[in-house]
Amino acid sequence: MGVLHVVGHLTEAVFDILGPTCAALHAEGRPQSLLVLEDNTLMRLSIRLNDAIQIHPLRTEGGFVNTWMRLGNVFQTMISEGKWQAVYLHGLMPFVAAAPLLKRVKDSGTRVLLSPHSSRSLRSMKFFGQPIFWALHRVLPMAGIETIASVPFDVRAMQRLTKVSARLIEPPVDEIFFSASVPAANHSRTLVGSAALDAKGAVQRFSQLAVLLAESIPHATFCWIGAATDEDTSLLKASGVEVLSVETEPYERAKVLANASIYLACGEGRGFSMNVAEAMAVGLPCLSWNPDGRSDILVQDETGLICRTVEEMAMRTLSLYQCEEERVKLSEQARREALLRFTDEEFRKHIVALFASSERRRMSSVRKLR
Repeated sequence: MGVLHVVGHLTEAVFDILGPTCAALHAEGRPQSLLVLEDNTLMRLSIRLNDAIQIHPLRTEGGFVNTWMRLGNVFQTMISEGKWQAVYLHGLMPFVAAAPLLKRVKDSGTRVLLSPHSSRSLRSMKFFGQPIFWALHRVLPMAGIETIASVPFDVRAMQRLTKVSARLIEPPVDEIFFSASVPAANHSRTLVGSAALDAKGAVQRFSQLAVLLAESIPHATFCWIGAATDEDTSLLKASGVEVLSVETEPYERAKVLANASIYLACGEGRGFSMNVAEAMAVGLPCLSWNPDGRSDILVQDETGLICRTVEEMAMRTLSLYQCEEERVKLSEQARREALLRFTDEEFRKHIVALFASSERRRMSSVRKLR
């Protein structure tokens, strides 16, 4: 009996959970299949999955509604033709597309799991989300669905919307980042930044920081790791920023972080940021931009600094750069926190236990049916 993962567009945020989950379940000998919408990101990320995982790509054509209806139809076919221990829905749209069949899936003894993956739609459901989930409650008992969230915000939001508990399981960081620690006596003048490709304004903010700080920190080097469009790359280079490709291997990213002095997270600080987690694992002092002064990963003045404006971020970066004692304190606390939260061992302990629990519940349901 296998696990069927149902995904919409495979984003980095989804893969941060999906990839390690597939690896952990493969190590346990569990067969897996992946139903996913086909795009360039799928082509880039799927090569990082084990060859034993069967990928069923679905072309996106005919518009938004038709695409999701076809995904629902393919899902129905796969449910009818296969035997599944669990169905794992990655995102709210896959959940909505699969909803008409989920009661039948549950009644057959198959466990249903759901991860919102810090979905933008989840954050916009503050006012109209409850009516949607109330309607789903009419056809699908939500109490039977195991909800897994990667950040506390999602736990609270899903509990509010579905009226059932959600479990927090944070994605793991590649072991190489824990091995490449920042030296105790760190005199580097390199400041590193990054953000998800869909983080609006992140490149502009980092470019602005590079310009603001260049005069205050003589001979400073600014480096952007990861996703950037051609237009973004041109802006970064015009601001004197070195750009590393999103395809850069973990070892190279860890090496850059370990030789830096400060990490600047310029995307909005909500949702799980693998880039921030990697910087914490290396032991790099982190600053995060977010207008509401919150972060789903950093704790203000303990594991990092959260800034509401670019000007505040520039001021606090300069202050932190000039104070070695403060940098060392944030560095040590960030790394200690990362070791508690973001190791592969910690992740596998929780995800394997979750699916073992799913198997026990499935067998119990099967016995009741008999």
